[in-house]
Amino acid sequence: MSLRSLATAVLFAALVPFAASAATVDVFEGDISFDATTMTGTITVPGAARINLSFEAGHPGGTALFTIDNVSTTPVLVEVVSYTVQQGGSAYGFFGGVDVWFDGNLVESVPEGGTSVGQPILNTVLGAGVDSSFSFEYGAAFGSLPSDLDLGIVATAIPIPAAGFLLLGALGGLAAVRRKKS
Repeated sequence: MSLRSLATAVLFAALVPFAASAATVDVFEGDISFDATTMTGTITVPGAARINLSFEAGHPGGTALFTIDNVSTTPVLVEVVSYTVQQGGSAYGFFGGVDVWFDGNLVESVPEGGTSVGQPILNTVLGAGVDSSFSFEYGAAFGSLPSDLDLGIVATAIPIPAAGFLLLGALGGLAAVRRKKS
């Protein structure tokens, strides 16, 4: 193998890591659609969403259900990074309190008039085309001020390991050197 062929192979191998490092994924603002009549919403991922629901006195109890839908072609890590149940003791809140659910599991029961500033790291991995859910079940709203339910969700694509690209680049470099040699 000549010095020139070796230098070409080393240069090619040195450039491959830069190509592999470009495979990072940015978090963009997600699409949120919410129907206030049925209290259901869809969050399209990958992306991020911050949702605030405010309930005036007299609003009937029910469920605010968010379906988290992975419309990408790769697996996505979905994290509920924060949720808040804001009630004001006996002044305002939800009769019977609020139950917080994630993927069919009860996360927390907030009593009537109580407040919770949950900073959980609730997460799940969604395959391509798979969905998940987060919901608040609440009683009828009462009091002089609105009661609030807030939700923050971040979803990021799970990157393909760069090692595969590095291996393919190295094999391609060796094949090019061998082909040039013969």
